[in-house]
Amino acid sequence: MTWSADLDSYICRQEHGGFMSRIQAMFISMVSAFVFANGLFAEEVRNPLGEKADFQLDRDKARTTSLITKGSVNSVVDKYFPDHERGPSYNVRISYDLTVRFSGRKQGVINMLFPDEYFTPLFMEDLRKNGSYVSPDYHIKWEGRANVKTLDGGVYPQTDIIYITDIVLPSRFEEELAQIVWDANGPENVFESDRYRAIEDIKMRAYIFPGIPALGAVKVDIAGKTSGVNAKAGFDYLR
Repeated sequence: MTWSADLDSYICRQEHGGFMSRIQAMFISMVSAFVFANGLFAEEVRNPLGEKADFQLDRDKARTTSLITKGSVNSVVDKYFPDHERGPSYNVRISYDLTVRFSGRKQGVINMLFPDEYFTPLFMEDLRKNGSYVSPDYHIKWEGRANVKTLDGGVYPQTDIIYITDIVLPSRFEEELAQIVWDANGPENVFESDRYRAIEDIKMRAYIFPGIPALGAVKVDIAGKTSGVNAKAGFDYLR
């Protein structure tokens, strides 16, 4: 299976405009990688049904492009499909609420399926030992450990840092993700959409801590660029 196949099957049923699709593309890639990462770092097999996690945008200029002024994300593992055609799977419902200056407030919901194997303690020791994991849709590199503090004062010692590259998105989302990167870099770009090209690069870094529900990350940073223009956004888990 590939994540792109699941996306084409489930995201097409969501009602969205162009800008909403751009937001979806960002979180599609982020969520798919981090749900997998949560399985890597789980300490025991668990049933994730009902787990939820909230994230808040960190406006620090070191993490987030200044024109992205507000943002939050909520994730819930809300359904289990034991007889799904691709094998037993969980649905993760992602609700987002973001504001980009000059473009306005954008809200939406993404429903995504993930096989239950990604919620089990798969290859944690191998990732730390070998340093990387390669899938058809992304590459994960283990970068070591760090003590981190989140926006709400949570302290997480010795989180595992993972860096995710070579992210493959469904083709129809690539130009839409490029548009949000373009818009987030100035008002003039909002009105000159014909100048940007498809997304050139998407990279993510996450700080993973055992026991964090749903997505498994306490910090998530995502960055991309198009036509030489860069944008980034950082989110922190809320307890």
